[in-house]
Amino acid sequence: MNKYACSHLNPSIISYNSIKIWIGLLLHTQQLSIRNRGDLGMTVLNNAIAYGMARLANIQPGDVVVDPMAGVGTIPIEASQSWPNAVYYCGDRDKKCVQASQNNMLKFVLSLN
Repeated sequence: MNKYACSHLNPSIISYNSIKIWIGLLLHTQQLSIRNRGDLGMTVLNNAIAYGMARLANIQPGDVVVDPMAGVGTIPIEASQSWPNAVYYCGDRDKKCVQASQNNMLKFVLSLN
């Protein structure tokens, strides 16, 4: 990774002792906890973790992203927020999760307008 790719991270020292130093990095400029889902399932993936997973996937414009176990849609919603030029498909075997995912996506889309 070149120095320009990391320039926005703004490292700060969290803690240190005589042997170790812990450094924190700002990975996202927007507080992820404000993008809450309205409908929740039995287990809900944290928004920041979903964002991190999408970031690790290195999504590019035109990519097709498939989440076959989407639950309430956290990963596709978070990914589409930061990488809008990809195509997202999601599904789940639980009909309640599919409905919750649809409701959350609708809530997310309406919040953009």
